[in-house]
Amino acid sequence: MKTLLISIMFIILLPLQTPAQDSASSAIAIVNDDVHTHTPTHSGKMLRRDLVRTMIVKASMNVQLNDFQQSASAVIRIADRDSLAMDIMAFGIPVAKLYMNKTKFMFMDLFNGRLVEGPATAANMANVTNIPLSFDDFICLLRCESPFPASAYSSEGTTKSGNEVLRFDRPDSNREFIAINIQDSTIKQYQRKDKDGTLLMNITYTDAMNIDSQLFPKKAQVQAPVSQFTMSVENKEIIINSILKEPFIFKIPQGIEKQQLN
Repeated sequence: MKTLLISIMFIILLPLQTPAQDSASSAIAIVNDDVHTHTPTHSGKMLRRDLVRTMIVKASMNVQLNDFQQSASAVIRIADRDSLAMDIMAFGIPVAKLYMNKTKFMFMDLFNGRLVEGPATAANMANVTNIPLSFDDFICLLRCESPFPASAYSSEGTTKSGNEVLRFDRPDSNREFIAINIQDSTIKQYQRKDKDGTLLMNITYTDAMNIDSQLFPKKAQVQAPVSQFTMSVENKEIIINSILKEPFIFKIPQGIEKQQLN
């Protein structure tokens, strides 16, 4: 239950949906339907950095880790790309709280009376959640933005379905691919592979909904094949650019067990 709650909490950040991909598959799954090269057409719209300041997301989710499954719901609050807070509920009962910013994360497991905190690095997130994403990766993909500026990506071509495939060779030696809808510049799929071509992450976004003239996915699915982790998310409500009054950092009760990660 402890591991599950931590996984639920972090992965709700990602709206998604697709069957697991074989890590030995050639190149990238999102270009399997006959990619042909062309002049890049993607734009800064996929970043939306000046259009979405704050977000409140209410979502339901289903998490599977190996053979174990669990359903939950969550409320997520995001302040720009600076910080986020999340409250996790199971059967309407609060079970976990999360706070993250660029330098640290705090996760309180109310069910087990335990607090885990440390730097918000990809290594720590992989250790705690089975998902190797740093805070910057989490918050950008939750906001449906590319983790790096659009100018950093090169075009791999377009698919038969009309999506443009972009590639970026990351500083950490991993390589990421993004499938973009050419008409509205929204992200449809995100993948990350290591230098040997092993699939680390696959996220698909479906059923776009219009929120104040901005498109966001209603459903999403994330897979981390190496850790056999899958999560489906359905966004019930998204509110953007509202004033967030409640504090993001939560109070830690006395007597709670604490664990510090380096």
